[in-house]
Amino acid sequence: MSEIERELILSVLHDMKSDGVIRRHNRKTVGASLWVKRLPREGLNRPKKFKVETEDVSLRGIGFVSVRRLYKNERLVISVPYKEGGGMLVLSRVCFCRKLPLGGYRYGVEFEDQLANPTGLTSIPDQWLEIASEAKLSDEILGSSAVA
Repeated sequence: MSEIERELILSVLHDMKSDGVIRRHNRKTVGASLWVKRLPREGLNRPKKFKVETEDVSLRGIGFVSVRRLYKNERLVISVPYKEGGGMLVLSRVCFCRKLPLGGYRYGVEFEDQLANPTGLTSIPDQWLEIASEAKLSDEILGSSAVA
């Protein structure tokens, strides 16, 4: 078994509940790049946008990989473009972080809110800026072989 296959199996096992029942919402594999922007917080007043590579999406959240280090409970704004132009902005919260053996991190984020984004820009709406100051961040990282 290759290291990548092993990591995929461990990822599936980790995502299962202790009673063996898979998550409440089905996930669909998605391989797309999306722009993400962190909400401002202490020590990060002017966040820059960066790209992430999505792995899966469900009704309540998305999984992606990135070389950037994010924190548990950190809020992100994900820009979802439409082919026709414009798109949607999605406020999300980092729920878990797993360090990958070949570098980078695997994240799971939960959707919290969404707004139409007719201009396609990744500016953060004012009502979401207030939420950023309330977050209690954690630097918890699950090991690449963690199965909880």
